[in-house]
Amino acid sequence: MYDPKTGKWQHVDTCFPTHHLYFAKDANRTLWLSQGGPGERPLIGWVNTKLFLETGDSARSQGWTQNPSTTNGNGRRDRATPG
Repeated sequence: MYDPKTGKWQHVDTCFPTHHLYFAKDANRTLWLSQGGPGERPLIGWVNTKLFLETGDSARSQGWTQNPSTTNGNGRRDRATPG
């Protein structure tokens, strides 16, 4: 992660694979990340960049959850089959 105020780079060691990213326009400047690609666990991760810049603590600044996709259209995280 690059901090333009200091001109320094810091590594954010995530506990999940990363791929596409999106910076939210919220107070914590949350960085949302999708799963790492084909064959990876279906999940969504995030980094609270404000907290990371304040503390330098990768573990405390991040989180993840299973991708809340559904295959049968019921809107729940389950393994129910379509049809």
